[in-house]
Amino acid sequence: YSAIPGAFREQVRTNLNKNEQGFDHEASSGQGSNYSNNPTSVVSFELEFGEDPSNTDRVKVELSSVEDIPLKSQQLAAQFEGKYHPQDIENVLRQSWDAATSSSGDGTATVMSPTPPHYNGPTPSTSSSSSWTAECTIELSNGLVLDIGPSAIGEFAGLGVFVRCSSDDRPVLQTQGSAFCGYGPCQAITDSLTDLSRYQRERTFEFKLPDNLGSYVWFEGELQTVWDALQKSGATAVRSHRLEQTENGDLSLVPDLTSPCYLVPPPERLDPKTLTIETMGHMCNDLAGGQQQWSDEEYDEVSNQRNLLVLVPRVRVNSDGILEPSGMPILTLSQSVLVTNVDLPMEVGLRYGHLYWHQQNVEQSDA
Repeated sequence: YSAIPGAFREQVRTNLNKNEQGFDHEASSGQGSNYSNNPTSVVSFELEFGEDPSNTDRVKVELSSVEDIPLKSQQLAAQFEGKYHPQDIENVLRQSWDAATSSSGDGTATVMSPTPPHYNGPTPSTSSSSSWTAECTIELSNGLVLDIGPSAIGEFAGLGVFVRCSSDDRPVLQTQGSAFCGYGPCQAITDSLTDLSRYQRERTFEFKLPDNLGSYVWFEGELQTVWDALQKSGATAVRSHRLEQTENGDLSLVPDLTSPCYLVPPPERLDPKTLTIETMGHMCNDLAGGQQQWSDEEYDEVSNQRNLLVLVPRVRVNSDGILEPSGMPILTLSQSVLVTNVDLPMEVGLRYGHLYWHQQNVEQSDA
C-alpha cells in the first residue's frame, strides 16, 4: 500500500469540506461535491498535539473571531491539565486561523477555501479522440462522469480510468482524503500465494502498513490512522503485525514477516463493461510509469505530480479482537482538485509504488 503524502502528515489540520464516508454512497461519498466558495462565520480546526502518533491529544476547535483565541487557549490548557503551555496553544491557534482565514476590520472571519487546481490529466490524442470510445461509463449524481477506455498514455497501458463533468456549469470538487472508488472484488484473504493464476499474482496485495501507527486505513466508513482505529474499536492487535514497545516506552507497529496476509483477486479480469464504482479501480494506470533508472525519491516526485490516487486498506475487527483487512483497498484522493473538463475525458492515475516497478523490471530482465 502507498502512504498518503502531503497535508495528511501535518500535525495541525484544518477541516475544510472533509468527507468521512465510504465510496459506495454517492451523496456523501467523496466522489466529489459541487464546488462552492461561500464564506462562513465559524472556522473549525482539528488540532493534534504530540509527536508520537500512539500518544497524541486531538481536539476540535471552533472559532468565530480572532478575539476568541486567548480564552480558547486557556480552556484547552485546562482541559489537558497543564500538559501544554497556554502560549504554545495560542500560537498554534493563531497560525491555524491565519492559514484558513482573512480577518476583516471587525474581527470576523472569511474562510478563504482557496480554489483547488483544475485537474489537467492526459487526454486521448488528437488523432484518436474522435474515435475514442468508452467501454463503460458511470455517471454520478453530483455531475462527475467516470469512463473506462483506452489509456491516454499509450497502447501498452491497456484501458484506463477517466473523469469529466456532465455539464459546463457544474464543476466537481474532488477532496483530498475522500474515497474515489473501490479496487475490485476480493476472492480470498490468505497467508499463501500458491495455486494462483498469473493475473492473480500480478494483482495480489500484501497487507503491510508502511507508516507505523500513523498509517491510514478506512475503518467504519472513516479515513483514520491505525492508532485511532485501535483506540475506537478496542482491538488488541493488527493482523500480520506486532505491537512492540520501543526503548523510550512508546508503542510501535512492526510487520510480522513470519505471518503474511495477502488479498487475492479473482483468477481472471472482469469484463470492463460490467464494472461499477466499487470494482473499477483495478483499471487505473500509474501515470508516473516505471523508469528503470529512477530512484525511490525520483519516482515519488513524479508520482506525486501525476497521480491523484493512492491505495488505502479497509479494515474491520474480527471476533478475536484483531484489526484485519476486510477486502481490497479503496482508491483514495491524495490531493484536492476541481474537475471542469466536459468534452475530453482526462485520465486519472494511481500510485503503484517504486517497488512494484522494480519487480516488473526484474521480471522482464529475467524473461
